[in-house]
Amino acid sequence: MFFYAARQPILDRNKELFGYELLFRDGIDNAFPNIDGDEATSKMIEGSQFAFGLDDFLGDKPGFINFTLETLIKKYPSMLPKEQVVVEILETIQPGKRLLAECQELKEQGYTLALDDYEHRNVWRHFYPYIDIIKIDFRSTDYQQIEEIKQAIAAFPHIKLLAEKVETNAEFQQALEQGFSYFQGYFFSRPEMMQTRALSPSQMALAELLV
Repeated sequence: MFFYAARQPILDRNKELFGYELLFRDGIDNAFPNIDGDEATSKMIEGSQFAFGLDDFLGDKPGFINFTLETLIKKYPSMLPKEQVVVEILETIQPGKRLLAECQELKEQGYTLALDDYEHRNVWRHFYPYIDIIKIDFRSTDYQQIEEIKQAIAAFPHIKLLAEKVETNAEFQQALEQGFSYFQGYFFSRPEMMQTRALSPSQMALAELLV
């Protein structure tokens, strides 16, 4: 049995490697399987605990891992080293008091937090003190919308912008001009499939008893 995942590089303004986004896969096909976000996150965390070390997939770089509200409430991020993970809050999560409390707690514990596929709403202002990175879909967010986001976060200079789905050099150059700090997309690299041998069910049960 094998554990599968994909990783996509995230680069800085000099096109140097900053980190990876880790993407769950359930086989050799490099595509997201037909499962919900809770299950995908759970399996990724399970794999990092028992099938592979994060070092195997990340080296000395941080890994962006998607979390749903349910997996945040269950404290799944705390199972991973804060130095190795960026807690990526899925765009499907509605901003509310429960999510805000989880963000506050994670920030107090020293975790790095990112908002995925960000679409600006005034309610997100309450989260800005705890957010380190805002990921923006560069293909579905126009120039003016990006400028509005930049204006909204102007009082929070610690927040960095990450352009995702950058597919051409022209898009990369535009993102540079608009002040993005990090970049991700097919222009740089498609997700790379990786696999490692997973524990058997009996080994998994024993490992869980030892945690």
